Amino acid sequence: MSGSLRSIVGTLTVESIIKDRASFAKSVKEEAEHSMHNQGLVIDTFQIQSVDDFSGYLDNLGRPEAALAEKRAKIAEAQSLQEAEQAKAIADEQVALAQQQLIIKRAELKEVADARQARADAAGPELRERELDTEVRKPAEAVIKAKGQAEAESTEAKGLAGA
Repeated sequence: MSGSLRSIVGTLTVESIIKDRASFAKSVKEEAEHSMHNQGLVIDTFQIQSVDDFSGYLDNLGRPEAALAEKRAKIAEAQSLQEAEQAKAIADEQVALAQQQLIIKRAELKEVADARQARADAAGPELRERELDTEVRKPAEAVIKAKGQAEAESTEAKGLAGA
């Protein structure tokens, strides 16, 4: 059995033995069946439990793939971090823009309110002047006018009475 195993192993590469164990086991079984049959033996099943070496070749064989997988994982992680940072930067920019628009809107509203207050402040003395006219001057002028008419009537009545 071991001779059949060695003869098949000699025709295969290490990578093919590891990657296609089923085909390797089938080839060994077929090779061994012929010599075993001549001895009156039958192989029911044949299974390869492990493939080992003493030099560490098999362990080192997977290292490039493991290194490549680790490299890809690091690249994917870095890209993910970069995308997250870009998304955060965009969100921060949008917040800053919204805050800037809010500041501008507040400034515009304050400008409108200040302009209204300035008009109200400017109109204050004019309104006071109108109030004085309505409350003091016009009533005083009416009283003076009424006194003037009363004096004129009184003088006229005296003049008519003297005549």
